[in-house]
Amino acid sequence: MRIVRNIFLIAATAIYFLSCTSDECVFDTETFLNTEVNVIDTNLIKIGFLDSMSVYSPAWTDSIHYLEEGVSKSVSFSLSPDDDFTEIIITSKHATEKDTIIFYHKKDMVFLSPECGFLFNFTIDSFVNTGNLIDSVDLVNNELTTDEEGYFKIYL
Repeated sequence: MRIVRNIFLIAATAIYFLSCTSDECVFDTETFLNTEVNVIDTNLIKIGFLDSMSVYSPAWTDSIHYLEEGVSKSVSFSLSPDDDFTEIIITSKHATEKDTIIFYHKKDMVFLSPECGFLFNFTIDSFVNTGNLIDSVDLVNNELTTDEEGYFKIYL
């Protein structure tokens, strides 16, 4: 009888410890669109456009400010999980004009884990932009997942 009780206690302890999981999400849950900004207009270089460049959206509560770190001239932002498009506005305190880029995208909700919940993967179908300061836009990678970040270049 004592052997049965010990086996039961060992099995119950093993099941208890094996069933415990952490409540922390250990996976990356954000998808970002990386944006490389290349200033080719000498007038924008002279006025220091990048020094005060901001990227914002009417859907966001804050704006992203460009920070030059080494040779990287980029900003990263998320696409809207609420709509099938994301509008971003690029401006600078040294420029009187601003530009708008609208990305049209599909979104796919994916269940990651009980701790992390759901996340969105995006595919950019197309985009339109104004041409006040923007010379051209090049979409390099239109897939945004937690494993692969989207990538595009803006030439000002």
